Amino acid sequence: MDVPPSAGAAPDHHLRPEPDEPTAAELAARLDAVEKGLRRLGDRMEALVTSLEASVQGAVATEVHAAAAELRHTVSELGRILVRDLGKLPQMLTQHRQAIVAELRGTGVASGTRGGRAPVVPAAPSTESPPTGRPMTDDPPVEVAAADGDGPPVATPVAEEHEPDMSGASSLPGDDDGDDGAGDDGAGGDRTWRDHLRRHRQA
Repeated sequence: MDVPPSAGAAPDHHLRPEPDEPTAAELAARLDAVEKGLRRLGDRMEALVTSLEASVQGAVATEVHAAAAELRHTVSELGRILVRDLGKLPQMLTQHRQAIVAELRGTGVASGTRGGRAPVVPAAPSTESPPTGRPMTDDPPVEVAAADGDGPPVATPVAEEHEPDMSGASSLPGDDDGDDGAGDDGAGGDRTWRDHLRRHRQA
């Protein structure tokens, strides 16, 4: 007859009893603990975010304040430089006034030229009289003579006197010692010179 193995074996005292199922109260307590832990975690996350925002805002504000201070300093320096240059401007204009006026006049003349040529300015008519004191006209000189009786005066043309060209002549008549036996200072030389002028007028 077969005997089951458990019947003759000693009992196993190491076997654990099956755990009891948690009750509803235990489950509710565990859920409350999990919820509290999640709330604490959320609060810590919010505190961390708030601290991070405050740190970022503080750093940015510091940078902004530093940049604003540097910008104000730069603007102040620029204004000081401009005021100094504006104060020197009248002095520079006074010192270089002649050069500026000359440059402006040269620019005006250059702008009035066309094709690289300067504008033609008509010459003013000359009012100077000739060396003889006679007006510069093309009409021949006239001599006004009183008429006989009650008639009007008569204008007679006068022949102009031209000086003889002595460049090609070696000597004038009467200058040689053999002409009329008289020199330049003698009466014969004066007479010969008058004859020469008379012949030149007739020619």
